[in-house]
Amino acid sequence: MEGSYAAARDERGSAISRLATGAFRDGCREQRKSELTLSRICQRSKGKGYTLTFVPRVDTPRWMASLPNETSLASLYIPGTHESLAFYGGPISTCQTSNLPISAQLAKGGVRFLDYRFSLKGGVLKAYHGIQNEYVDAEEAFGYVYRFLDGEGKGEAVIISVKQENGTPAFETALNKLLDKRLDLWYREDRWPTLGEVRGRAVMFCRFGFESSPNGLHPPIWPNNSTEAFATTIGGRDCVIQDWYSIGSFLRIPEKAALVLSLVPPPPSSLPPFENRPIRISFLSGATLLVAFPYIVAKGLGYPAVSSLFGFPGVNQRVLDGLLARGALGEEPGWSKGDGDIGKEGDGQGAPRSEGAEGGMILLTDFWEFPGGLNELFIAWNMVQR
Repeated sequence: MEGSYAAARDERGSAISRLATGAFRDGCREQRKSELTLSRICQRSKGKGYTLTFVPRVDTPRWMASLPNETSLASLYIPGTHESLAFYGGPISTCQTSNLPISAQLAKGGVRFLDYRFSLKGGVLKAYHGIQNEYVDAEEAFGYVYRFLDGEGKGEAVIISVKQENGTPAFETALNKLLDKRLDLWYREDRWPTLGEVRGRAVMFCRFGFESSPNGLHPPIWPNNSTEAFATTIGGRDCVIQDWYSIGSFLRIPEKAALVLSLVPPPPSSLPPFENRPIRISFLSGATLLVAFPYIVAKGLGYPAVSSLFGFPGVNQRVLDGLLARGALGEEPGWSKGDGDIGKEGDGQGAPRSEGAEGGMILLTDFWEFPGGLNELFIAWNMVQR
């Protein structure tokens, strides 16, 4: 086995879910035994077997806890969900699986970026996906995160993007009243913090109107449905954002996946040069009424349930395969130069990705659990060193 990601050829294509072995030569100290997980079998070419990629086992409820306090949140690979509360509305509006609520996203999925969208209705902030009521108010939605951070997630940080879905000027006032109830738990500066500053806390990502100073990390621009990634500055750092969502047809799923992957490694040639490597925020989500429902864009058609040869993979599968290929081929630069030991919770001995010029990446998915391994692989990129 060679490289930071150990690859092997399985001519039968049989699935191996778990195995115990020595830690990766390049990833962890050789003398330390680790239990590793096969995050996904990646089929490189039809009819020629499968390339298997193994990544370190990820403790999804506590994956940030092993990273040193000085690690910048801006330097991490962070899995997120798009429309995190969109559990209702049928095939047109549903973006997440109803039996995998926010608590499961955080603990089981390792999600650390939530996309909350609220409308002010009768003085109460309620979750909406466009015009679709999602039947939960903001106080309850924040409560899911509070319980996680007060419990098994006390060493974690959760970024919560709050987007205003209607134009009422009273939105900020209503929101601040809720935030003030747990004022100590919220980080609301327009600056990317270190993990040590925000362990056990929620980090506000502000996508709503405000009267004076920004209420958290705030993107000054967000072009609607841009078919290309766009550059901006958030929290004093260069950022590249990709949020093309109205893709027109499920036939454009490959184009959407290619746009997501164009940010790995950054930046696309269409963007201006950056002095330092930018933070990347990329949405895997997409939909168009009747011709590309969210679940089709995410999961594809007939893949792999009907046939892995003739099915049509969705964005999630295509991005997973692309990330596996880039990781295996060393096309995602910028790993830190430490000895690679992952470390124990709170010991400050883990080897974080290098800070300063190095920008991390946030991926926001619909139906995050499908096809399996995407979040685990992305998290593992924070742990395995080159």
